[in-house]
Amino acid sequence: MKSPGDAMPTVAEEEAGRVLVTMAIVLVGIAGIAIGSMKAVIIGTYVTDFGLRADQAGYLLSTEMIAATAGTVLSAFLPARKVLLAFLTALLIGDMGTALWSDPSTIYGWQVLAGLGHGFAMGRMAKAIAATTNPHRVSGIYTVSYLMLSSATTYFLPHLQTIFGSHALLILVGLTGPLAMLGLAWLPVQQSEPREKAGTGNAARSGSAIFVGLALLVYYISVGGYWPFMGRFANAAHIDSTARLHILGIANLIGLCGAMIAVVFGDRLGTVRPLVIFLGLQSVAIILLIVLGADLAGYRAAAWLYVFAWLGGFPYLLGLLSKMDPGGRLNAALYVAANAGYAIGPAASGLLIKAGAGEAQGLAYVQWGGLACQIIGVLMILAAAAGRLSRKVSES
Repeated sequence: MKSPGDAMPTVAEEEAGRVLVTMAIVLVGIAGIAIGSMKAVIIGTYVTDFGLRADQAGYLLSTEMIAATAGTVLSAFLPARKVLLAFLTALLIGDMGTALWSDPSTIYGWQVLAGLGHGFAMGRMAKAIAATTNPHRVSGIYTVSYLMLSSATTYFLPHLQTIFGSHALLILVGLTGPLAMLGLAWLPVQQSEPREKAGTGNAARSGSAIFVGLALLVYYISVGGYWPFMGRFANAAHIDSTARLHILGIANLIGLCGAMIAVVFGDRLGTVRPLVIFLGLQSVAIILLIVLGADLAGYRAAAWLYVFAWLGGFPYLLGLLSKMDPGGRLNAALYVAANAGYAIGPAASGLLIKAGAGEAQGLAYVQWGGLACQIIGVLMILAAAAGRLSRKVSES
């Protein structure tokens, strides 16, 4: 660490540092194949290739995400540089164990191990994003990196299964962990939190932070309970598995296009306005599936619009939280809320499915429940954004 008397870093040195941090974020983020965008395919894999019922698959996914929530919380207290390798190794071992020793008595244990590793890596990445000069663009780069990998995996999964067997998806998810380990060489030993103007850090230490956390939790309960069952929605609409995998694979490419907006434009479009548009389109997509989901074209349009809006809005959501709390605490809270939502959502959807007269009716309940939580969560997020803008006006 430089002493106060040392020369200040040059612009080139600062830019090089940002590039290295970005590289580390992207490499660690490659393990993000284990997060949201793949959950619809993972649910389908549990049902088709592991022999679980749809509700059992939801409970298993909830167990993994509870562990991921614990991993994210641990990332706030443990020295990341020293223990990140151990947690990434846990991600690798857990997913490989699920793929190779997938009997019902052990699969929950393997996924708890994988979830801990996944959650810790995501928490570490969230704090690093907040420390960059343009969190919109950096989180967009992260999103694009894992979308490219997960989209290719989803699209070519039938071919990969002929090579690696029916559990190919879990094998590939596990193998992304070592790729993330390459980022260890570039991770800074300690991210120093930016100085905050008087009053600007209050959002992370006051009741407003609790409100933001609740808003994020409700929103991610919707995402976690809705998107993982997108493949089952296709099954209820009598869409064959090959068409479903191709639609979901292309959906990730559509999501990549959404995330690329933040990569190209950064914060030049602002933060709140793009977020309002993307969150609104995400709600429209759920309504579209309810109205036209039994039709192949309607299902395709709903799936593509949903993932475009969800992953297009994600960088701007992180950007908003980074501006509210440059120290990265709210960014880490987003991943805690997201993992908790991914834990609660599938289990809640499993209960809704069991409440229906049949799986088709239960899945309809899941769609309506997802829409209700989506609207409530979006309104709360926008209320938090409006509060931030009003504070900015009053301070000026």
